[in-house]
Amino acid sequence: MRKPDTSVVMVALLVAVMFTACATVQPGQDVLLVNAERNLKLAVGTLDNLFKTDYENWQVIDPVIPGWKAAVNALRVSAPPVIDAANGSIKAYRAALTLYRVDPTQITQEQLNALATDLGTKIVAAVNLGKQAAAIIAQWTGGAK
Repeated sequence: MRKPDTSVVMVALLVAVMFTACATVQPGQDVLLVNAERNLKLAVGTLDNLFKTDYENWQVIDPVIPGWKAAVNALRVSAPPVIDAANGSIKAYRAALTLYRVDPTQITQEQLNALATDLGTKIVAAVNLGKQAAAIIAQWTGGAK
C-alpha cells in the first residue's frame, strides 16, 4: 500500500492545532472577522486536501477503509453550500461593520450583534466540516504502514 503524502499528514496534525489556536490580531481589526476568515480558510484548505488525497489515492484507500468514498462524497455535496453561506455571512458582517464604523446611526449595535451571531454559527458549521475532513484524512494516514 502506498504511504500518504507527508503534506497530508502535516495538514491533519496542523488542523487539530489551528482550529483551536488563537493568533494575534492587528490593532484596529475586528477579532471576530479575522478569526472567522482564518478558520474558514483552514476548513476550506482541509477539505481541498481531502478531495486531492481522494482523487489521487481513492483506488488504494477505498478497499482498505470501508466507507471512505461515501464519506468523501458526502462532504463534496454538503460542503459547498456551507462554505458559500459562511462566505456570505463574512461579507454581510464586513459591510455592516464598515457602515457602523463610518456612521453608527445607520446600523444599530443589535443589528451588528445579530450579524456577528449569524457569522459565528456559519463559521462553526464550516469548521465542523473541516474537522470531519481531517478525521477522514487521519483514517488514511493512520491506516498506512
